[in-house]
Amino acid sequence: MNAETPLSAARFLVPLLFLLGTGVSVWIITRIFGTWLKHRKVREQGLPARAILLRSERTAMSSQKRARYNHLLEVTLPDRPPYEVWVLDRYHDWNVRVFAPGLELDVRVDPADAQRVAVMGPVVEQDLGQLAALLAGKPVSAPKDPVKSLAELQRMLGEGLITMDDFERKKAEILGRL
Repeated sequence: MNAETPLSAARFLVPLLFLLGTGVSVWIITRIFGTWLKHRKVREQGLPARAILLRSERTAMSSQKRARYNHLLEVTLPDRPPYEVWVLDRYHDWNVRVFAPGLELDVRVDPADAQRVAVMGPVVEQDLGQLAALLAGKPVSAPKDPVKSLAELQRMLGEGLITMDDFERKKAEILGRL
């Protein structure tokens, strides 16, 4: 007796769901990996620029029990007018300890898409030594007078004791403390 087995929905449904689940998984993995590769490419080959943090807004998302933020940056490329771009934080990449409006950041911009920005870190290294001392209740010395520091820096440049690059770096550091 050659009886044919009846076609059942379960016979086709299980393999179909398996294929669908596999396809969705592959799509998600390629999206995540592709985004990571694009971000890495911008960090390595992007156009150097400066950005100023204008505003930070907390999102409903969190990662490893840490809130995620959207940051509004004003990006300035050489010989181009400044423009604004929203960046979802990648705080583990930024090397920034304290986010505050006005923070100047070194960024890289994708030449093909100016809205794709990778933050490299702050322009001026952030020193939290005095903040840590204040929180610990230890006495903190008064900050140096920035006018005197800039005058001394200018004198050292005039005497040839430092290079112009050193002058600009230290000047940015002094002005960053204001």
